[in-house]
Amino acid sequence: MGCWCGRVYTPSGFEDACIEVESGFIKAITKSRMSRCQEVDLILPGFVDLHVHMRGLGQRHKGEWRTESLAALRGGVTVVVDMPNNVPRIDSDEALGMKLEEASRESYVDFLFYSAYPYLPDVNYVVGVKLFPRDLENDLNELFERASALGKEVVVHAEDPLVLREAEKPTNPEDHWRAHPELAEELAVRRVLSLAKRHSTKVRIAHSTLPSTLMLVLEASCVA
Repeated sequence: MGCWCGRVYTPSGFEDACIEVESGFIKAITKSRMSRCQEVDLILPGFVDLHVHMRGLGQRHKGEWRTESLAALRGGVTVVVDMPNNVPRIDSDEALGMKLEEASRESYVDFLFYSAYPYLPDVNYVVGVKLFPRDLENDLNELFERASALGKEVVVHAEDPLVLREAEKPTNPEDHWRAHPELAEELAVRRVLSLAKRHSTKVRIAHSTLPSTLMLVLEASCVA
């Protein structure tokens, strides 16, 4: 058992309190100071990172669950939600099983997964499906309807693939932005929000770069 006292963040804000932990779980939170407890400055809940790339599987040279989860802990992150663009892609029961086995064996933090289009299994450790630009070429109505029925979210790298294909292909890194026109993001975001509204689906827009995207999302939230 461990015990720490300090400024504790609670749903009501910061308060002077002590936390007792037993077998890795919080046993009690009390405002009574206890002399046997260790004094610290701040006690914060573990953070959740909703968008990580832990790699592993066929990309262990880039990162693995052991090293990346230790890095997460160092930053106070205790839960990660990992993206599905692994090698192999997490678009089947077999690939998902391989990833679950590896993460369960190596990770020092709790974890959840996103699956890759069009795969969206009904298991509690997959919280949603990730759409990359190339996936937006498909009819997504069935996927959004399934995600809504399962209570899962759709995470979208929102860039229209046609606009990307027709964009400039600069070789100078300073002109990289020309390969990703604002129109690509705007068209994709509008389409995704329309699908979300039609099917009452939870949506998360990843990698947004435009103020107009924020305004579209806020307007859609107000409508919902």
